[in-house]
Formats: sequence, structure tokens, C-alpha cells
Amino acid sequence: MRRALFVLVLMALVLCLCTQSPNIEQKVFEKAKGIRTYKFKINTTTLTKIENSTNVKSYTLTKMIGEIDLVNRSMCMWVNVKRWGFGGNFSRSYEMIVLGNTAYINDTKRTFKEKVDENFWKRSDQIGQQLDLLKISKVEKVMEGNLNGTECYILKLKPNMDEFVKFVAKYSPNVNETALRKYLKSVSIEEFISKDYYPMGVRMVTVFEMPMTIRMGKLEGKAYIKKVVNTTVMLYDFNEPVHIKPPE
Repeated sequence: MRRALFVLVLMALVLCLCTQSPNIEQKVFEKAKGIRTYKFKINTTTLTKIENSTNVKSYTLTKMIGEIDLVNRSMCMWVNVKRWGFGGNFSRSYEMIVLGNTAYINDTKRTFKEKVDENFWKRSDQIGQQLDLLKISKVEKVMEGNLNGTECYILKLKPNMDEFVKFVAKYSPNVNETALRKYLKSVSIEEFISKDYYPMGVRMVTVFEMPMTIRMGKLEGKAYIKKVVNTTVMLYDFNEPVHIKPPE
């Protein structure tokens, strides 16, 4: 009798865990419909290694901090890019203000304007990206944790790889889909959902491997480039007022 009762309790627990994820996903999609503004922080670290007897490395760190108004099509973003390792060191910072279809870019030396189109706004919407990842993925595990001081559900995702390639190409227009399918080796994704179902962010690690022939001074021969891209996105201050003006 006790054994049968234990089995029933275990089955109920498994059923609860299995049904929890779809409820979370559904509530996230509903919550996202009401989001008009938010702030974001995005950190991306890229490790590039030439894997042979020397294991030459380089690192690129990209930080983006900003705020966006999806309804009025306005965004302000500060960007800093640093690179070090083989190929030399590099650093650049700039501010981008986008109002409608005009982007104002200030890199401390000058300010210039560029035109942007509808696709720019689709690519810039971090919430849209997070929802798209949910659509193309299977939720393998639901955990609980903390992101930037907010208690969250953590959804471990396993994306459909064909759909993931299309996802990357959709949000990164310069990516070659054929090359991406060939060189993408693995992807690991965790999405953070607040307890009141706001999409709080994503932690994603992608690994690429590309064969190559190197000729760098004394280095010559067959090798391959391994690239590990670690991205963390944090979203916060949903539906808070955003006041963005063009630069003077």
C-alpha cells in the first residue's frame, strides 16, 4: 500500500513538473503583449582560438546598455567593444540614438546619421528574440534562480538546430546560413522568466569550429578556428517612461 502511494505521489510530481513549463511559456507570451518600453544590458564575450600546437587566442568583449520604446520607435544605446590577443588590441566606444528611421551615431570624434528600416526595429527587440527562442525550442528543464536581484524561473532550452540557424540569420543579416549550418557545433540556452512572467533575459553559449590553413610567420599548416560566443542579456524597468531626444 505504501509503495503504491509512493508511486502515485511520484507520478503526480512528474506530471506537475511536466505541465509547469507550458504554463510559464503561455504566461510569458501574454505578458509580453503589454510591454511597451524596457531597459537592457547585453554582454558578449567571444573567445577565438587557432587550435594547433600553439593554441593562439584572442578575446572580444562587447557591452551594450540602453533603453527602447517599441511603440514610438525610439532607442538610446551605449556600446563598448574591446579586443585583445592575436591580431593586436582594439577598443571603441560610441552612442547610438535612433528615432523612427534615423540613427544618430556619436563615436566621440563625430556625429553622423544613418537611415534604418523596419528590419532594424525587429532585430533590436530583445523581447521578440526571447519569445522566438521559446517558439523554436523544447524546454528540457525548469529551475529557479536569480537574475540581477530578481527571483526567476530558469528555463533550460534545447532549440531545433535548423530553426536556430534561421533565428540567427533573422537577427544577424550578415550571417551566411550555409556556413552557419556547417560550422555551428553546439548551443546552450537558458531563459530567465520573473515570477510574474516578465521575460528577464537570456544566457546563451554557442560554439563554432572552422577548418583553415594558416600562414602566420613561422606558423604554417592545417588547423581550425574554434569560436566560443557567450552572451548574457538582462531586461528590466518594463513600461517605465522613456524620454529620448536627438543629439544637439
